[in-house]
Amino acid sequence: MSSDDEAHRGPACDYEVGDRRPPKHSQFKPGQSGNPKGRPKGSVNLRTRVTQQLRQMVTVTRNGRPVKMRKADLIALQIVDTAAKGNLKAVQLAVRLDDEASIAASNSSTEETFELPNRENLRFIANRLSGLLGWANKWSKPSKDGESAPLGVDDFIRLARLDFGVFAALMFPELHDGKQMVPAPYVNLMAEALMVVRDGDEKRLIFNLPPGHMKSLIVSVLFTAWLLGVEPAKRILCISYGDDLTRQLSRLTRRVMTSGLYRRIFPGTVLSKLAEDLLTTTKGGQRLATTVGGAVAGFRAELTIIDDPMQPDEVASELKKQSLRDWYSGVVEQRLIPGGAMIVVMHRLAPDDFTATLLEKGGWFHISLPLIAVQEITYTDRSDRDFGFAGRAIC
Repeated sequence: MSSDDEAHRGPACDYEVGDRRPPKHSQFKPGQSGNPKGRPKGSVNLRTRVTQQLRQMVTVTRNGRPVKMRKADLIALQIVDTAAKGNLKAVQLAVRLDDEASIAASNSSTEETFELPNRENLRFIANRLSGLLGWANKWSKPSKDGESAPLGVDDFIRLARLDFGVFAALMFPELHDGKQMVPAPYVNLMAEALMVVRDGDEKRLIFNLPPGHMKSLIVSVLFTAWLLGVEPAKRILCISYGDDLTRQLSRLTRRVMTSGLYRRIFPGTVLSKLAEDLLTTTKGGQRLATTVGGAVAGFRAELTIIDDPMQPDEVASELKKQSLRDWYSGVVEQRLIPGGAMIVVMHRLAPDDFTATLLEKGGWFHISLPLIAVQEITYTDRSDRDFGFAGRAIC
């Protein structure tokens, strides 16, 4: 140790100069800046320098021709080109950057043009509200002078938070290029039954409807999106028969939840992760999508939705049907938390199909609507409203 270091050890020699213990005379004094003159004028930090570099224009050759572009665009192009050649790391990076861009875009602004529901959808919404507010066939609210005033955009936004049916009617155009829903009576029945599940009055629900009646769109897409809006911490497991259907329903749900209209209805629900099979909110809510027989280990669901668990060409295979039954009882039921709810939506395939298996176990509320109701079919909701179908197509 030098004599200079010894001179600064103090009279009690209680301070040893060493690793991360510089001589006291060279240490910063309390309340004194290490750079009292501050940053020189005109200097920039590293982030600013990188941003400036990324914005610079460069000339590159693309398809044999010189093209001018920003360095940032060039980097993005190289990432996508490398990903397209099958480079796994580039694919993962491109997907992650796309997810982050989608999240930023969906969170940056919630303002967009909103078209009020047409007359058919107004009737549908009025019918939805009649059980709650006594507004049947009334499409206005009292104004300050006692006269009726038309419901405005903000009114529909608030109503969509309260009732899934209203939400479905408003969000339908988001997925159909602006075309509004044609609200058949069975849609009202499905909306009411799903509200009963959400309120906890029903824990096991089966929908049997023919193909082409929006059952997957209503249950697996719109209802899961609405539920995550109402309860951003909800954990939902969605199961379908194959990868293509599973991914399609996940993409549609993602499209709903990243729309400006959804953000206006549910500003408190923000997506933090947009993986193809897993949507995650900032509040910890999740929508996990998997196929029949797929991995669900570690995921505990508060709501499980089984949407068309078998393809029509599999129904003749007893092995396939038994495999589905075994996976359901050995895996799916075990992944549902105590008190959780389960919804099955499918069209009937055979007398001994998955619906028959569940009904045999008992405890399920069953809504079965054939394409044409040759006999009277009536369901009564909590407000004593009857939904009747007889001698006509359900739509």
